[in-house]
Amino acid sequence: MKQLGLWLAVCIFTVVGCGDRNEAFDEWVGVQGPYIVGNRLVYLDQNLDELVVTIPKAGDTGLGWTRIPVEAGARVVGVLEKEEALMLQSPDEGVLQIAFPETQVVKSFEVESPYDRFKFQWDPPLIAGYFSETAQGSEQTLFLNKGEITFVDPLKDKDAVDTMVLPTYGGAPLGIDFSPEVTFGVKTSKFAFVRWKSFVTIVKLGSGDKPVSVKLKPPDSEAVIMPGSMQFIKSGGKLLAFFLSQGTEDLFLIDVDLDAFGPGGSGVHVNIFPTAAGAVSFQPFTDAEDTLVIAVACATAKKVVMVYPLSSAVKSYSVDMTPREITIFDMPASGEKGALVFDNSGQGYTYYFVELDQLTEKKSKAFHEFSLLAPVARAYMLPDELHFLVIHASAGAVATPMSLVALEDGSVVSLGGNLSVSSEQFSADRTRMYALAGKAGKTYLVAFDFTSVGSLSSRDINVTNGIKPTSLRYIESEGLLILSDSAGEMLMMVPDDFEVRGDAAQYFVPYLSGTGQ
Repeated sequence: MKQLGLWLAVCIFTVVGCGDRNEAFDEWVGVQGPYIVGNRLVYLDQNLDELVVTIPKAGDTGLGWTRIPVEAGARVVGVLEKEEALMLQSPDEGVLQIAFPETQVVKSFEVESPYDRFKFQWDPPLIAGYFSETAQGSEQTLFLNKGEITFVDPLKDKDAVDTMVLPTYGGAPLGIDFSPEVTFGVKTSKFAFVRWKSFVTIVKLGSGDKPVSVKLKPPDSEAVIMPGSMQFIKSGGKLLAFFLSQGTEDLFLIDVDLDAFGPGGSGVHVNIFPTAAGAVSFQPFTDAEDTLVIAVACATAKKVVMVYPLSSAVKSYSVDMTPREITIFDMPASGEKGALVFDNSGQGYTYYFVELDQLTEKKSKAFHEFSLLAPVARAYMLPDELHFLVIHASAGAVATPMSLVALEDGSVVSLGGNLSVSSEQFSADRTRMYALAGKAGKTYLVAFDFTSVGSLSSRDINVTNGIKPTSLRYIESEGLLILSDSAGEMLMMVPDDFEVRGDAAQYFVPYLSGTGQ
């Protein structure tokens, strides 16, 4: 058993050699964080404009802190998980920074506008800053142009920032989606799709080409199209962008011909497919004939609609529940594709298993209905690829926080105990899951081992002890679980092989200013 040493950093009002603020503090500001970046625990000390970084390790009686200066007035706006970096914005200084705690490198980019919305893409890394409808100006920027967008490539040192002003169409962007990199011939391109009310603007990033705006209009209606988040598929020499329209019952497809794309909207076509009332989510897949299909969950109509975009066919299947979520998966035993259709609102007890590769032959008989003992909240495929783990929204009439669902026959194994499971974290191989669980006013840390579904094991400890952790993060490389409360004022560190309450080390978040390296 690993033992975890209790540590506590001491508040010292000593500021020599740290940050840009050497004057006496007029007002103390609590630290921002913690952030888990790779295997490091990171805080932002806004009093000294520094990141404070440590590597928590089991058995240490004290932690060594590294301090990394950042721009004055910086605030954390995102974690770039795959790059193991933090993104910070300093609106008054007009700077966006990417900080890498492991190497202590901080890259700065001049982004003059105080954007209040950011979009990240991890692979390859790409960032967009833009304004929301409610964004307000500041003393430095009295008037905001809500058509202004800045794209940042954090891997570049030169020409990394590209700012442009797009037509606003009467408002601010609803959101931005990045396409994957697409290669056609010898050209590799990345696109940004900026969503507006009844419009989408397509930007070919890094090309210098003029953006192309596409008007969205439903058939036989004057409804305002509110395009939702997009999913992308590369098909031959085309990039296909799919999204659902809020306010209409349609699935939209923007077809971009990569070779013909250019000024005036050439090479761009919009196709519209009717679905059914309450279309809320969709998932693309290819069937047994390698045909592209879009499965759409239509909650109000209680239907699952299959759209075949390349042939314009639409097929509708009624279900005896409110479908809100569709999860597509491969079944290793048969090599066929299946789907789990369920209501993730925490209200539905029924779910459907769908034989996707048998739809053409079986039609509605490919839908198999099953019931659970409590409402569904979330579902995860287990490593054996033969079972789903279902997290329930509440214990319901029968106490069961989780269930195991067998894909072959829909049989259910209830994992007992009247705990309300939340904030679950999986190991990289998904054989272990850690979660917070509430029971009788107390909070427990629970570990489940899914190595053998036939002989599941679990263990738990009560971690309330005066606080109620609301967040759980797992640093697998260090074998540590980090628990924190909603106020960010208390942390608990627990080794992932915990057995008893004494394995948990609890401490108050220190006032970090003045702690040395």
